[in-house]
Amino acid sequence: MRKGSSSLIATALISAALVLLSSPTAAPEKRTPDVGLKGDVSALAIYRRMHDAFRDARTLCYESEYVWETGGKEIGHSTYRVWLKKPNYARLESRSSDGAKTSVLLLDGRQMWIYWPNGRPYIHDSD
Repeated sequence: MRKGSSSLIATALISAALVLLSSPTAAPEKRTPDVGLKGDVSALAIYRRMHDAFRDARTLCYESEYVWETGGKEIGHSTYRVWLKKPNYARLESRSSDGAKTSVLLLDGRQMWIYWPNGRPYIHDSD
């Protein structure tokens, strides 16, 4: 995977998460997340509580590491931290392998801001 495509992946993930977080929830009586599940009653109760926690969450935070390699050899890596808040807010921070902040992406549901502490990186037009 090319280095420049990591920003496209991050943008796609944020977009998908915002769509999921901002979609209206169904009425409680229409939700049936455990349809077809059978087995341990206590496990089913845990599953239902987990489902309710995700459905009712107002915020979500996620951290990921992105590694790019060629020929089986690592040529770089970075970390991403994403914060989402209903209805349409998001923040993504990326850090290089040495821990330096490389970019911040902010969204408020209407606009998007990008900040590059070290200046705008070169992104090839094929990415």
